[in-house]
Amino acid sequence: MTSSSDSQSCNLEKNHLEHLSAELGGDDGLALALKYGAKSLTTEQAKELNFKIYSPTGDLQCTSGIYLPFQKDFAHLRCDQPPINRKGDYCKYLNRRGISQDIKIFGESQPTIATEGWKDALRIHKETSETTVALPGVTKWELLPDSVHKIIYDADASINPYVWSPLVRAGHHRKGLLVAYFPSTIAGQKGGACEFFNQGGQWSEIEFTRSSHLLRQIHQQWSKDLRVDFKRVNLRQLIRCANQLGFPKIDIELLIKQASNKLGLTKDQTFFIQSQYLLQQKKRENGNYQIEPEDTFSRVKIFNNLIGPNWRADHDQANAWWYWTQTHWQNINGNDCL
Repeated sequence: MTSSSDSQSCNLEKNHLEHLSAELGGDDGLALALKYGAKSLTTEQAKELNFKIYSPTGDLQCTSGIYLPFQKDFAHLRCDQPPINRKGDYCKYLNRRGISQDIKIFGESQPTIATEGWKDALRIHKETSETTVALPGVTKWELLPDSVHKIIYDADASINPYVWSPLVRAGHHRKGLLVAYFPSTIAGQKGGACEFFNQGGQWSEIEFTRSSHLLRQIHQQWSKDLRVDFKRVNLRQLIRCANQLGFPKIDIELLIKQASNKLGLTKDQTFFIQSQYLLQQKKRENGNYQIEPEDTFSRVKIFNNLIGPNWRADHDQANAWWYWTQTHWQNINGNDCL
């Protein structure tokens, strides 16, 4: 392990050295992190670089952490004390405010592999010796260089619609791009490359496939115990992606039936989700699709001022949520409908 004097000379605090060494598989991984610009930032330094986020009360927050540079001026800060954002969620990483997101390339040749996250991409590069791209987020696959032919996301892509649907779309829009996610049996429920390799996983165990194949089997990972919002969004994204990929109608119907059974949805709930998707598609085709009113955000701010910043409409509740009817927001409760 690196000594205290080494810690000072490489611009990393001891706890940050230990974290990176553990995540990246030892001192050789730590040396790579230093080579590519990882360093410690104090709270004041983070503030100067505009690593800030608003709290539920509207205050800007800063914290110390590990600086992980991407291309140009973009970077991530791994927070020592994750702040709470306006939604009440802890933020493990912060972006530089006002700076456009960009990628990071580890290696000297043309990149061939991509994943989300600075450390995970570096760990793949270390283990495979292939030039690897770090994406700043799961939805930023459009930033990929043309030479990338494999992309892999964290293990929660098996159940999280906000992770697997961008993965499927990436494989669909980029010709020849193969997709995969780390197996949760090795990496853990939300683990990426660092967790996978630290648990003894081998790169040869990863099964890359076409996005159409992944879409056909993704529902097999779902269950009735999923978060209630994941249930409806998973089914909605399944329908959307299957249509975007041009699946035959009979295949889509079978997928919907199989996925609904895995999620424990009733026929009425499944019909509601499917019919709302079809209604939106029809309105788009007819040119009269109504988007959310422009003044919605302004009205939310007014409500916030009236009831206080710690209150919010929470769609994660099992028995209450809001639904956009194309003309207004409707509150649905209990057994009204999904």
